[in-house]
Amino acid sequence: MDFSQQDVAVVVVISAVRIYREGLAEGIAAAGGFQALAVAPDRAESVVCACHPVVIVFDIASGSGLETVRSLVVCAPTARVVVLGLEDADSGIVCWAEAGASGFVGRDAPMSELTRVVSATAAGELLCSPAAAAALCGRLATLARPNAAAATTLTRRETQIAGLIEQGMTNKEIAAALFIESATVKNHVHNILGKLGARRRAEAAARIRRLYPELIGRAAGRAADQRVSATPLI
Repeated sequence: MDFSQQDVAVVVVISAVRIYREGLAEGIAAAGGFQALAVAPDRAESVVCACHPVVIVFDIASGSGLETVRSLVVCAPTARVVVLGLEDADSGIVCWAEAGASGFVGRDAPMSELTRVVSATAAGELLCSPAAAAALCGRLATLARPNAAAATTLTRRETQIAGLIEQGMTNKEIAAALFIESATVKNHVHNILGKLGARRRAEAAARIRRLYPELIGRAAGRAADQRVSATPLI
């Protein structure tokens, strides 16, 4: 089917559970105004590239989370992504927004809320709680400060560990790679989260990619060199 010729705007629903994604797609279509397609995660990018949706609803229990959202945004730059299944409407909203999401729905939200968020997101609007809006505005305010870069400056060791966090390594794995104690890694991770204003490792990883894209490869390279030399960095 040539989706580009359709008069009705397309919404793509991505979830690993077939009965769940099909039910969501039917609910969105029944609300009117959209043609909704239920798609498995392994077919998401090809379908999104073919049908040019206005909104992509992504179940965060599917795929690799933040990385999948970033890939979808690259694949369909004109589409807006709604993330579905947050612990609550405010949970990690800044992290998901930095990955490219434009709409947010909690895991306990009813179908009526999902359809409202999809419609609002398609119109370029944001529906979220006052707390979520405050978190987003707070992040923008932080980025706008002249000393924001200085506030998030990482030390050489923190940069190295940040690169390994971005790769998804645990504290134990980082400690083994760098030949340092797990407790030392834990302290560095605590400092990194504080400097980046992040509450979770995934949120920190998203900010590391945005703030320090040129350092990720260098940090990983240092870890590789250190595994060979076993020379401690204090």
